[in-house]
Amino acid sequence: ATVADLLDAGRDEIARRGKVEPGNRTMLDALAPAAAAFRAAADRGTPVGGCLAVAAAAADAGATSTAAMEATTGRAGWLADRARGHEDAGARLIAVVLDAAARAVGEPAA
Repeated sequence: ATVADLLDAGRDEIARRGKVEPGNRTMLDALAPAAAAFRAAADRGTPVGGCLAVAAAAADAGATSTAAMEATTGRAGWLADRARGHEDAGARLIAVVLDAAARAVGEPAA
């Protein structure tokens, strides 16, 4: 539950400070589904390694989805034409970090 709370707080603070929401092609597009997946798994009593694995898988899917989004904010917004068709780097970072955490506790993402 503590890790779920931390992921939720990180998601909320990034949204507040960046004035972004999921769908804006930012790291939030990976973090929001990861936080939700982690929370749902934790609420079912899944051990932390399993929670990290489902969060990593959700973050991976979220990061992948950013390639089809229009860049409007952040560095990608300045280079929207060059960013088109590529994943958001911040979203991919969230997926990589969560996958590394899952692997560290022996639960690689599915």
